[in-house]
Amino acid sequence: MRDIKLVVFHHTGVPTQNQSVKGIEEAHLARGFDKIGYHYIVDFEGTIHEGRKESEVGAHAKGFNTPSLGICCFGAYGLNNLQAVSLLVLADTLAKKYKLSPWDFLRHKDLARTLCPAYDIDWLKQKL
Repeated sequence: MRDIKLVVFHHTGVPTQNQSVKGIEEAHLARGFDKIGYHYIVDFEGTIHEGRKESEVGAHAKGFNTPSLGICCFGAYGLNNLQAVSLLVLADTLAKKYKLSPWDFLRHKDLARTLCPAYDIDWLKQKL
């Protein structure tokens, strides 16, 4: 098992319903990745899709991929209630599995010069 120390949150940056996990994977392949870069993707309905296996190093936060898991949510400006519930369930599961503290959950923009994600995670950290 990989030594996971961080979970990094992302968004697709696309505000419309016209997106898919397959579309994200195709975009990542076009950028030269060998497969989708995220470990989990949460769609607008709150469905959690598996991307890369947790045992595989991701391609989502340059310089921080080895010790982390990447979670991407559909959307550009925030989370809907279905996404928020699913994200909390997933984060809680990962926190317990890898013995992570709330401080081990970060936004991509906490690690790099980016606006990603455009949602806050303080509420999530308070519930872990």
